[in-house]
Amino acid sequence: MLFVEAPQSVPEIERIAAEVKAPLLLNIVPGGLTPVVDHARLAELGYRIVIHPGVGLGAVVGALVPAYQALRGRTPAFAGTFEPKEFFDLFGLSEWNALGQRYSREGE
Repeated sequence: MLFVEAPQSVPEIERIAAEVKAPLLLNIVPGGLTPVVDHARLAELGYRIVIHPGVGLGAVVGALVPAYQALRGRTPAFAGTFEPKEFFDLFGLSEWNALGQRYSREGE
């Protein structure tokens, strides 16, 4: 089973299938880099597993964020949708990434 991270176009998804002779797994995240492709087409190409990890998470986040923000008297930043960046920003990922870059030893 081969899992290729985040192909960014249908031609790239097709090329992977054409060049790799092994069962393939495709990960589709709402708002992510990989385009949504019909499951029948993916099966024709050789993709045997297609996962949608954000679907369940999006439903949960869509319900929890407004509920928690209501406790604080705030209007939800997003509700009923799942965009990875917005979700991760709920937990301060942008700030953590900025700190990581600030204190990175890369390039020294």
